[in-house]
Amino acid sequence: MFKVSRVENSNNGQVQRLKLSAFIPTFKHFIASKKSLLIPVLFFLAYYSYYVIYQTNRDQQQTRQIVAAPKINDIYLFDFRIVSHNLRPNKKYRIAKVVDITGDIITLVYGSFYYPNQHATINSIYYGQLTYKDYFEAKRFDYNHHEIQQKLTSGAIYQAMRPINDKLLGQRVGPEPRKYRSNIFI
Repeated sequence: MFKVSRVENSNNGQVQRLKLSAFIPTFKHFIASKKSLLIPVLFFLAYYSYYVIYQTNRDQQQTRQIVAAPKINDIYLFDFRIVSHNLRPNKKYRIAKVVDITGDIITLVYGSFYYPNQHATINSIYYGQLTYKDYFEAKRFDYNHHEIQQKLTSGAIYQAMRPINDKLLGQRVGPEPRKYRSNIFI
């Protein structure tokens, strides 16, 4: 901010000069303050970009490892635009679950919902949609290991996740097993 003060001539009342006094720092101090602000911002951007690159590489490596050695209850996230071309605009992504492995044949069941974006597929797991007993379709699809690898290299499988103790992202990957109490008939 600038403070302007007038100095008047006492004879005719005209303003002889304007006196400016600056309340902001000098130009050198202004540049130094910008540099001190710019350096942390650049460090933050470098760290964030490194983290994003590291996270995507780690996810891709994890996906390759899971697809190379599948286990029952593995979850595959599919980009269904690569698999099928007859989709509506918001039907792009889908979830599949490994339900059986017999020799070289891997059996998948697909979820009954299509999702508009990749984040929605992750959110469906967070919200526990996989725990509904009718979430996965009854029809099974058999693929040999080579076909699954081709789907991975083509980009149809963009992420694979392996549940730990039958839980993924804090939610079960299947319906809760029904518990029968022995004292219910007493």
